[in-house]
Amino acid sequence: MSNFFAIPITDEWGTTYQLTTAGYTALVVLMLALLLVAIIAGCAYGFNYLASNAAYLVAQDGKVAVYQGVPGDIFGFSFNHLDRVTDVALDDLQPGTANRLREEGIKVDSLEAANSLVAEYEKEIADRKAAEEEAARQAEEQRKAAARHIEAQTFSVDLPEYWDGRVTAKVEGDSICLYSTAHPDKYIGSLAGYDHEAQVGGDVSGSLVKDINLGGGRYVEIWIRRWAYDAAMSHLSKYSSSSSICSDDAARETLDLQSLGAISFDTIVSEMKAADTPESKTLFKADDIFANALAPTVKPL
Repeated sequence: MSNFFAIPITDEWGTTYQLTTAGYTALVVLMLALLLVAIIAGCAYGFNYLASNAAYLVAQDGKVAVYQGVPGDIFGFSFNHLDRVTDVALDDLQPGTANRLREEGIKVDSLEAANSLVAEYEKEIADRKAAEEEAARQAEEQRKAAARHIEAQTFSVDLPEYWDGRVTAKVEGDSICLYSTAHPDKYIGSLAGYDHEAQVGGDVSGSLVKDINLGGGRYVEIWIRRWAYDAAMSHLSKYSSSSSICSDDAARETLDLQSLGAISFDTIVSEMKAADTPESKTLFKADDIFANALAPTVKPL
């Protein structure tokens, strides 16, 4: 008895064929082979599509790296390649984001999406650093403003910003003496509280430039010390043999502070030398500048 049998198959024209079991088996094997090829081709196409379109971000050498494709290997084959290592440092990212990048990476749909995510990181970092810098700037401004605010017993005064780091204030009871930081033996002026109006005015070397009525019988006098006058005198022939109590450098610095940079010591020297007398129309212009820099900020305590 034969192990083979025939299967009748009729085509569309009515012709009948006999398909043996051996032929049937061969047909099934062929169809399965074609199906397997189709599956493999589909998988290859799918993997190739992912490798061409998908992307992901991972941590690499402390930076954010962009890869095109899918992470890992499939049957020993890699479907990814490095696109670029960015300048985004992991330490600048939020801790949660940095940990994801270190541990598993962040998958996205395309290289464009990956680059957009990097741009978001860069903007976030820039915005945060700008906010931190602004906060630091404001804190520094507050620190400087606090340093400018000086209090005596009965009044306070705010020193001008122009003096930052260049003037040292020393409080003694109800008096504030202002010294050049560069020349600590030279005070540029003072403020003092009294219970009466000013009674003396001083002389050419130093004098009262403002008497402020605080109300309630309290007054604050503002005095200026004109070191520029003493230093300029030594440039005149009739006084050149006398030793000056102030150097030109100290005179320049103190006058620059008193005039907020508006008046030059050399101008005063030139005017005195031209007249050959210790007279200068510029010398006293610093008085009003000095007084007006302080007086509006004087407040009672």
